[in-house]
Amino acid sequence: MSTNEGSLWGGRFADRPSDALAALSRSTHFDWVLAPYDIAASKAHARVLFRAGLLSEEQCNGLLAALEGLAHDVADGSFRPLDTDEDVHAALERGLIERVGSDLGGRLRAGRSRNDQVATLFRMWLRDAVRCVAAGVFDVITALTDQAAATRPRSCRAKHTCNPRSRSCWPTICWRTPIRCCATSTGSSTSTSAPRFRRTDRARWRARRWGSILMWSQKSSASRQPPTIRSTRPRPGISPPKRRSCSR
Repeated sequence: MSTNEGSLWGGRFADRPSDALAALSRSTHFDWVLAPYDIAASKAHARVLFRAGLLSEEQCNGLLAALEGLAHDVADGSFRPLDTDEDVHAALERGLIERVGSDLGGRLRAGRSRNDQVATLFRMWLRDAVRCVAAGVFDVITALTDQAAATRPRSCRAKHTCNPRSRSCWPTICWRTPIRCCATSTGSSTSTSAPRFRRTDRARWRARRWGSILMWSQKSSASRQPPTIRSTRPRPGISPPKRRSCSR
């Protein structure tokens, strides 16, 4: 005796599973949200079967009409899963077979597996979920810009929290007090006799220290002379070694 009536498995078992195992295998309490996507995917699959020659035009139209009516019943809540339905796919297949019969309703199983259905529904659901999240992000951006326009904040000076004497804090101090280049009224740079940079009084001593480091780095990167070997005078009582010459 087969026990797979209304189920997707168990055709070779002699008895039904226990109630605890059946409740553990049931997922309609959380995957029923995928019902509209499952019906839309079934409609597309019916059209594919018709183009492949596996369904006649009359059969395809009958399946599409039954799926459309099933979608309306799911939307208004008149069609709900039963305790015997393992998941959303089994519940919708049962609803389709009740409308068109087992012969025509069973033809929709051709050419697709349950894994294909699950992967397709997840991608369809994620597409709509991402759109909802993106709409929420745009709402937050709009609220922030409206709040910024309403409050009109004033610009405040940048502050540093590290020790000014620390070398790691010098880049922070430099962007707080930037170096501005002197320029004439026409926009061209000044002559070589004029100072090249102009700094504020507060950053003058920091600029001098920073400039000294730059000068030191430029000197160190310049061309270096090879080390010279200094001649040492021989110690008293020790004669210097004689040079040997080899003649060929």
